[in-house]
Amino acid sequence: MEKQWIGLLAVICMLVAGCAYKVGARAAPAGNIYSIHDSKIPGKYALYVTGLDNCCRMEVRPSSYICGAHNFPVNASEAIRWSIQHTLSLVFENIDLNDGQGNVVTISVNRFDPKLRFVPGYWSGQASSTVEIGIDVKAMRNGKVVLNTAVFAERTRDGDAGPYCSGGAEVIAEAIASATREVMEKMAERLSNNPALRTTD
Repeated sequence: MEKQWIGLLAVICMLVAGCAYKVGARAAPAGNIYSIHDSKIPGKYALYVTGLDNCCRMEVRPSSYICGAHNFPVNASEAIRWSIQHTLSLVFENIDLNDGQGNVVTISVNRFDPKLRFVPGYWSGQASSTVEIGIDVKAMRNGKVVLNTAVFAERTRDGDAGPYCSGGAEVIAEAIASATREVMEKMAERLSNNPALRTTD
């Protein structure tokens, strides 16, 4: 009887009001950094990360008619913050949230746009998620701006729709991780290969 009630509630959730499937966003620091240098950027730098509180918390609703009643809450703020901090620790000898004495790196997340759609399949439905992430990168050395650039990544992941469309949450999470890793690698490469950050002046 209990299993019948659980099944009935699931059907009601799916057909009448839709369900909320929380997306488990996870950190994805840079894994492959191309640099012309063998060493990290010397000196002590302060790190400021902005834009995460406003950009990376939302509810994703499928653009497709299939599973369109469901929503997928996302909070990727801490995952992206940790990815930034860990990635920059691979690039700089000393970078943290304290005073950098005129040496400052500011990372501003200006775009975070996850999308999701479902398509029918022969045996089961499929979910597809595309995530866009953009960040501004600003670096100051001895109080002077030496780098002011932007990087962007767009990645798509596909997977099984799962029971009652629940698989969409994992597909979004995979797309977020993939886009995060790519944008972290681009950010790291811009910083590591900037000659002005390695001067001894």
